[in-house]
Amino acid sequence: MLARSFMFELPWIFGLSGLLSYFIGISQAIGQVKKTSTASGWLPSALIIDIFGFSAVIIPFLCSWGFTFTLGALAKTNLDMAELIMSINYGLWALWTGGTGTIIFLAGVRLVRILEAHHRRNRHSSSYADIKAGIFKIRMMAAILAICLWSFGALLLMYAIFRYQILRTVPASILIGVLWNFMAVVTTILAYLLVIFE
Repeated sequence: MLARSFMFELPWIFGLSGLLSYFIGISQAIGQVKKTSTASGWLPSALIIDIFGFSAVIIPFLCSWGFTFTLGALAKTNLDMAELIMSINYGLWALWTGGTGTIIFLAGVRLVRILEAHHRRNRHSSSYADIKAGIFKIRMMAAILAICLWSFGALLLMYAIFRYQILRTVPASILIGVLWNFMAVVTTILAYLLVIFE
């Protein structure tokens, strides 16, 4: 059971850490050009970004594995406590996933505002159409990623609260399993299409 829990949560850790690292990388890159008036006020200092990024990636990682190892140790000795810890673990995953979606959404909104301000000042520039297309892609990408993560968060919270009922109901288990497995696939395909097509 310990091995199954560990292997089940490993992709989540890498997936969400990857999204957060991507966001942190963009934040740091924009922070390097923050001296321009357009980017001013979009981000806090580089130190705060580093502290937040390290905490957002490492702390959930450590907490999740701590819960997983504890769950595995209690599975055969105290099943009721193991069930409670499992529900708490999924609740924390829901919080982390929903929080990541909110961070990406808010960052996207603020970045779009910056680009729109730049866009308005450069209406006669040769890069006008490219900026407009970039704004659309960023807006759609932030929305797609946020909706995916919020949906995952809702599924995790539902599973944390109604786990026993879901496992005992075949249609509910199938529905949760299909959404769980294909939501990220659909999100990835939509993200690729946004990048590929003009």
